Amino acid sequence: MARRFPPRFLSFAGIALAALILVPAVGRAQVVVKVSDTVNFRLGFQLQGWAEWLQDQTSEGYQQNFKIRRVRLIAAG
Repeated sequence: MARRFPPRFLSFAGIALAALILVPAVGRAQVVVKVSDTVNFRLGFQLQGWAEWLQDQTSEGYQQNFKIRRVRLIAAG
């Protein structure tokens, strides 16, 4: 006889799997400038964008919005 999992367990497992897949990766896009063995600095930036598509109920057309929420300049030396 096959073992059956309760629907609540399957929904929890599906949500947990989706959360693990959608975790953002850590960005490592920094430029390292090395002047000598003791003098170096790093430059980089982080960008958080937002995109959404909204459908109008009457015309069934789409409104596309692209926004930049925050930009950070990173400098370390």
